[in-house]
Amino acid sequence: MNFFLRIISAASLLVCINQNVSAQSWDAQNSGSNITTFNDVFFVSETTGWAVGTSGQILHTTDGGTTWANQFADVVVASALNGVCFTSETDGWIVGNNGVLLHTTMLDLIGL
Repeated sequence: MNFFLRIISAASLLVCINQNVSAQSWDAQNSGSNITTFNDVFFVSETTGWAVGTSGQILHTTDGGTTWANQFADVVVASALNGVCFTSETDGWIVGNNGVLLHTTMLDLIGL
């Protein structure tokens, strides 16, 4: 039995080493925001994405996260925003604390 545990342990170690060798690096990005906690980020393409966080913060990028711009809901949102999801580049949903549920079609932002 001890022999089989050693084989399983060795195989597990090889899998971990292989995953670490092929892992990609992470680069720090400056959001340009004074908000320190972001709860979710969602990209619909390699360049277009959104991040949400505390105090109703919504950020948008069109250059893969190199720069971020504030976006605002039509209502004042002081609660933390916890999740963001887009079904297309214009149709998005955000959920937050205290029952916050936001939806956008962003048609005004793309000139439709």
